[in-house]
Amino acid sequence: MAAMLWPAALFGAPKWAPVSPEILQATQSEKWPEAEAEILFSRHVMTGDLGGTFVTSHVQAKIYTEKGVQNSSLFEIRHPRNFKTSELAGRVVKPDGTAVELGKNDFHRNTLAKAQGVEIVRVTFTFPDLQPGDVIEYRWASPVDDSFGSILKYHCENWIPTREFSFSTESARNDYQVMWFNCVAESNPKKTHAHDPRFARLRA
Repeated sequence: MAAMLWPAALFGAPKWAPVSPEILQATQSEKWPEAEAEILFSRHVMTGDLGGTFVTSHVQAKIYTEKGVQNSSLFEIRHPRNFKTSELAGRVVKPDGTAVELGKNDFHRNTLAKAQGVEIVRVTFTFPDLQPGDVIEYRWASPVDDSFGSILKYHCENWIPTREFSFSTESARNDYQVMWFNCVAESNPKKTHAHDPRFARLRA
């Protein structure tokens, strides 16, 4: 099976939206005051055409405590070697609004495991000089193996509270279904078609 790469023209260089002063100056979560950190949003968008189906992901989180720093400094993304994760980008935004973006050399790939002809690759990255009060933001793009049908699973639960989780379907190479379990979605389309935009979103 040939590797599928995310076309740069579809994702482009990272364009970060400004972080609001309220979020930058916050010292604790409004809804979860004891939280060590808080995911402000976790957004995933599926887009596809005859060349394949891809999901772009974008996560933003606020760090409140030293323990939150320890648990949020290192991230990893796992994928089969023949389906390369690409367009990796990340940044740290300080309470005063200054931002430090991760460079290409900040992302590291290594083989995690090999079994029955399948090789799993791990991509890791760290946020430099992360401190309580900082906002972290990262995004990536991953191809979806939908050649013969597949199940794409996204878990809303995390070790820290999440304000907003969304999975949007703008288009796909094949027809698909969106199903939710153990939660109530604002929009819950059961049967959708490849080029029929739909979305499902959860808010805390």
